[in-house]
Amino acid sequence: MNTGLVEPDVATLVDPPQREELFPEEEGEIVNTMDVTRKVYVIRKLEGLVALYQKQDEESRQFYADRKATAQARIDFVKVSIHAWLRNNDLQRLQTPNGTAYFRSITLKQWPADEVLVAWAQAHLPEAIRLRREPDKKAIGEHIRTTGDTPEGYDEHEETRLYLR
Repeated sequence: MNTGLVEPDVATLVDPPQREELFPEEEGEIVNTMDVTRKVYVIRKLEGLVALYQKQDEESRQFYADRKATAQARIDFVKVSIHAWLRNNDLQRLQTPNGTAYFRSITLKQWPADEVLVAWAQAHLPEAIRLRREPDKKAIGEHIRTTGDTPEGYDEHEETRLYLR
């Protein structure tokens, strides 16, 4: 099946560099700029493939979301027709080899917006209100910068990353 995805042979695009190539031992050693240029080119190509795959992933998700919505609409249509048939024949239940169709009463609840519920609960049932406790990382970061006091498990380290424009 042809999915339209382009699978590159990444191994042929660039050989993994040896440590000596990345970090020359001698100072003043001449750096092969063509090699760096080639690697930047490969990075650009791979970034393009990543973008293409992300686009294809989004399109695929949309395609299947549409298919799911269509299938759900068909299911709803068939349910309505079964419901009408059972009502017209004064039946509460019908057993078939593929399953049983029946009526059952359930209570559906529709809640107002959370703000309305909180206001009502404050007036009528204060213990029904939950408070979410979460750390304010901005304030904690400022405290760490000013005092140097850090919480257990906190780690801060510098990392060098390669960026391309």
